[in-house]
Amino acid sequence: MTSVICLQGAETSTRKLFDPFRKELANHEIGTVAFDFIGHGDTEGKLELTSLHSRYRQACCVIDTVLIDKPL
Repeated sequence: MTSVICLQGAETSTRKLFDPFRKELANHEIGTVAFDFIGHGDTEGKLELTSLHSRYRQACCVIDTVLIDKPL
C-alpha cells in the first residue's frame, strides 16, 4: 500500500488544510498522515524557536511512530 505524509509549513496553515486531499486519497485506498509542526495549528510552542532541521526531525518521528509503509 502506498502512503502519503502531508507536510505543511506556511505560517498560519494547519494539517486540516489537507483534509479534502486525504479523503480523496482514502477513496483510492491510499493511507495518509498529517500533523502540525511545533508552532503551527493546534500545537504549542513558538514557531520562531523552530528550524528546518527541527521540522525534519519532527517528520521523521511521525514516520517512525506510525510505521508508514514504503514507498512514501
